[in-house]
Amino acid sequence: MTAHSFDPDPIARALVPAVRDLLLDEVRRHVASEHKAQASAVEADIMRACCAVARASDKLAQARFSGSPEAYARRDLVKAATALGNTLRKHGRMPKGE
Repeated sequence: MTAHSFDPDPIARALVPAVRDLLLDEVRRHVASEHKAQASAVEADIMRACCAVARASDKLAQARFSGSPEAYARRDLVKAATALGNTLRKHGRMPKGE
């Protein structure tokens, strides 16, 4: 009895175009979702710094309105603004010369 030899080469050649397209589509989806996740993390970091500036600004306005000392509120606003600037620079969003 002789064993029939099986040559997978013709089948593999026939499947390559279909598998290639499927694989490239999956890679594109993966890269796009990864880029979107990185972008949303950057945006969240910037938004946290912006919210800190808004809270500090509100605190300063409340101190001015209530007549309480403004020095601490002003100091907190300067620190929050500096942190926002650092965050923007870190993510490449700060204009040149600022």
